[in-house]
Amino acid sequence: GAGKSLTFQLPALVRPGLTLVISPLIALIRDQVQKLRHEAEVKYVNCLVSGMTSMEQEEVLAEAQNKRLRILYVSPERLRDPRFRAFLDKLPIVQLVVDEAHCISTWGHDFRPDFLEISTLLPATKSIPIQALTATATTPVRNEIEKTLELGKRGLPFVTMTGDFRRDNLVFRVFHPSSAKDRDALTVSLAQQIAGSEKGGTGVIYVATRRESERLAALLRSRNIAAQPYHAGLATATRHHVQELFMQGEIQVVVATNAFGMGVDKQEIRFVIHYDHPNSVEAYVQESGRAGRDGKEAYGILIYSSATQRTHRFLAKKGIPTSDEIAEIAKRVLAADFYGAVRHSDGSIFTSFENIVTELDFEEAKLRVIVHALEQAEVIKR
Repeated sequence: GAGKSLTFQLPALVRPGLTLVISPLIALIRDQVQKLRHEAEVKYVNCLVSGMTSMEQEEVLAEAQNKRLRILYVSPERLRDPRFRAFLDKLPIVQLVVDEAHCISTWGHDFRPDFLEISTLLPATKSIPIQALTATATTPVRNEIEKTLELGKRGLPFVTMTGDFRRDNLVFRVFHPSSAKDRDALTVSLAQQIAGSEKGGTGVIYVATRRESERLAALLRSRNIAAQPYHAGLATATRHHVQELFMQGEIQVVVATNAFGMGVDKQEIRFVIHYDHPNSVEAYVQESGRAGRDGKEAYGILIYSSATQRTHRFLAKKGIPTSDEIAEIAKRVLAADFYGAVRHSDGSIFTSFENIVTELDFEEAKLRVIVHALEQAEVIKR
C-alpha cells in the first residue's frame, strides 16, 4: 500500500538482468504479477508457484533462461527443490528481493520457517545486491533480518530506510462487550453501519480460529451482509475465489484468520475489525493498516474480550517450541539417534533436514524453528 514494491519493480524493468523476488504467499505473488501484466502492461514478469502444471513451469524457466524475464517471483519453499536450485546457477540474476521480510524473523508476528531457506542462497549470491522489504519490523526483527541475510557482510553498501507509519485518515476504536452474545451483536451492528454507510463499502473481520471464521460469516449473511469466511483450511481454489470476489467488490466482508491479507492492496476497505485481539502490536498495525488506503476515512476497531486472551495463549503455546522440546531434539540429533544420521571419525554428525522430520516424528514447522535456533546457537551448521 505504501509503494514498497515499486522500489524494486521499476529498477528491474529498466536494466538488463533478472530480479528474483521471494514472496511468502501464492495469492500475493499472483496479485503482483497480474497487476504488472494487466494494469501496467509489463510483459517481462512471471512466477513459479505450486498449482502450475509441469508444462507451465517449463515455459517460465525457458523464459528466464532465454532472458525474456526481468522479474521472477517464487515462494520460499521453491528453494528446497534441487532442480530449481541447479537452474538458478544458469540465470543472469542481478538482484535478490525478499518481500515481507519480517517472515524471516522468529521474533516476527508472522514468522514462516520456509523463509529460513533463503539463507542457503547466500553463498552463491555474494556479489548480488539484496533488498529486504517489510511494513512492520521492530528493532529485534530488523536485527534478525540483517543477520540472517548477512546484509552487513557482503562487501556491498548497506542502508536501512524506514518510513512514517502514521495514517491520519484511520480512526481507531476499542470496545469491551460484556458477553459473547453482545460481542456478536456489536460486530454485526458495526459491519452494517460502516459497510452500509456508502456504496461499495467493504471490510475485513479478523478472528482467531477457522471455526469462528465460518460461524461469524454465516451470522453476517443471516443479517443480509455479503460475507464469506477465509482461512487456511479452505481449498486453495476457494480461497482464491473469495479473494477475487472481495477485490471486485462482490463480497462486502471477509471474515478471516491471519491467513488473509498479506499483500492485499484493495484501496477502498472502510474498516478492519479485530473480533479477537491480534497476536502482537505489530500484527495489529499491519492488519489495521489495510483499511483506508485510498486516503479516505476508515476504521480500525478492536473488540476486547478476556476469552480471546485465553485462546491466544493456547495458540501461542501450541506453535512455539518449548525449551524442553529444543533440548530433546538437540540431544537426539547429537546422539545420531535416528536413521540417516552418519557419525564421522572426527565425531561430527551428518544428516538432512528431511531425515530429521521423517525420523523424529515431530511437527515440521516447529522443527524448522528448532533447527534455526540450534544453528543460531552454533550447535549445528548447514
